[in-house]
Amino acid sequence: MLGAEDVDRVCLNFFIPVKGTRLEGATPMKPLEILKTIAVYRLFFPSKDINVCAGRELHLRDMQGMIFLAGASATMIGNYLTQEGRAPEDDLQLLRDLEMEW
Repeated sequence: MLGAEDVDRVCLNFFIPVKGTRLEGATPMKPLEILKTIAVYRLFFPSKDINVCAGRELHLRDMQGMIFLAGASATMIGNYLTQEGRAPEDDLQLLRDLEMEW
């Protein structure tokens, strides 16, 4: 069985409710809860890449750039497998504003 020591990257996805499903009305995590969750993962996995993907634009809104202050090392830009994300241009501008390299 694989353990955390066997992976290079830990991906965090935050629930995106889908209309017409039983969980469409599920209570989303609050932005600060998400940032705290990222920070806890950074503490537990100090040598791993923490990649924040689905749900960040929905739940974090204007606080998306703070994922990197909380401990994230990467994010996915554009669309996801089954859901639309933000426009890639918006994500790239966020990374430029944070003076991040890619």
